[in-house]
Amino acid sequence: MAGRGRSAHNFGTWMFVGALAAAFALGSGCDVDHTNMPHLAAFAPTIDVVPFVTTSILPQAVVVVPVFGVGCPAFPSLATNFDLVISVSGKTDQFLRETTFRLLDGTHRGETPLLVSTADLEGKFGPTLIHAGSSRSFAFSPRFGCGTFAPASLSADVVLMDAFGNRHGTTIVVPIRGEN
Repeated sequence: MAGRGRSAHNFGTWMFVGALAAAFALGSGCDVDHTNMPHLAAFAPTIDVVPFVTTSILPQAVVVVPVFGVGCPAFPSLATNFDLVISVSGKTDQFLRETTFRLLDGTHRGETPLLVSTADLEGKFGPTLIHAGSSRSFAFSPRFGCGTFAPASLSADVVLMDAFGNRHGTTIVVPIRGEN
C-alpha cells in the first residue's frame, strides 16, 4: 500500500508542475510589445464623436409676406427672409448638407416642404463648411407655394455631416410675427 500513496503523490505533483508550466506559457503571451502593431479597432471618446452644434434662425420671429401673381390665381404664395446660424463647438468640422423649411399653422405640418439640397446650398453659398469652434450664417429667402392657411411658425430641419460621413440632424421652430 505504501507504493500506492507514493503514486498518488507523484500524480499530484506532476499535475501541479503541468498547471504551473501552462500558466507560465499563457502568461508569457502578455509580454509581447504591441506598440508598433496596427490596432484592429479604436474607440473615440464620446466627446470627440458627437458634435456640439447650436442652430438658430435670426430674427427669432420671422415675418411672412404674401406675394401675388406668381402662379397662384386664388391665393398668394408666401415669402420670408432670415439667417440660419450654425455654431460648431465640438472638435470636428461640419458641412451643411440639406435643409427643409415648412410653414406650420399649429394643426398640421403645413403645405409641401421646401427642400434645399446639397447642390442648391453649394450653388448659393459655395462650400458649406463650418469649422469646429466657429459659427457661420446662411441667408435664406424662401418662397413657399400657394397656401390656404395662416402660418403660425416656421420649421427648419437641418442636416449636417462631418468629414467621416456621420449625419447629424436638428429641427428649429420659430414663430411668425405680423408685419411691422
